[in-house]
Amino acid sequence: MMQHGVVGFDDAEIARIRTRTRFLIGRSDRLANAPGSVELLDRYRMNYRLIDQAGHALNHEQPAIVHAEMIGFLLGD
Repeated sequence: MMQHGVVGFDDAEIARIRTRTRFLIGRSDRLANAPGSVELLDRYRMNYRLIDQAGHALNHEQPAIVHAEMIGFLLGD
């Protein structure tokens, strides 16, 4: 699998996307287990959820949860 590039954002950019973004992260994904990654999401008060029993392909591994999260986010629940 190809590695993803990391792009940094300044505080103004993060504030602008904070309410428009919901991160769904498989608990077994590298991101969830990379040192400091979840703490960084917490520090910037990002909207995220760790999905149990899922890795990088969480939409295939936990489709019902991903579907419910997406619908809820889009409808403002």
